[in-house]
Amino acid sequence: MHICQLQPSSGGSPCFGNFDHLWVHILQLNSSPHQLLSPIRRKDSAQFAIEKLNGILLNGKKVFVGPFLRKQDRDNNPPPYNVKFNNVFVKNFSRTMTQDDLKKVFSEFGQITSAVVMREGDGKSKCFGFVNFDNSKDAANDVDSLNGKKFVDKEWYVDKALKKSEREQELKAKYEQNIKKTVDKNHCR
Repeated sequence: MHICQLQPSSGGSPCFGNFDHLWVHILQLNSSPHQLLSPIRRKDSAQFAIEKLNGILLNGKKVFVGPFLRKQDRDNNPPPYNVKFNNVFVKNFSRTMTQDDLKKVFSEFGQITSAVVMREGDGKSKCFGFVNFDNSKDAANDVDSLNGKKFVDKEWYVDKALKKSEREQELKAKYEQNIKKTVDKNHCR
């Protein structure tokens, strides 16, 4: 069983009574939202726990409880399995763009916790940056609204900020899709 949105103070002990050994094992203590797994041996007990616990408020946060799915299966399912994001990547803006300008443009979509324009060692803009929103819905609306929009004759690319490993995985998948199916090991030597 997969449990999301638990606070650190909620984990590590039996929760919500006895649901056939509903013990919570912390997978990612320092991540947000806190995601945990709970082994439940009987399917009917798991279903009962899901029905009783999914959507309840715990320490002021709505808890998601559902069946465990592998990452590749979660990606094909609707939220809450799809990743929510607050950090947005933006590129292809002018060299004169300042952090204040970036904040001004993006603050129209919601509360911003930080905005940064990446710079070279000599202080020149690299023409890309990151904006972090307080709310993931605001970040998603921002991406939908600003991606592909022109500012000062430059078309911006705005999307979810990815970790290096996620970018590499995406590029690898695109590369593999472009390789012709007729190419085999002998052609690659």
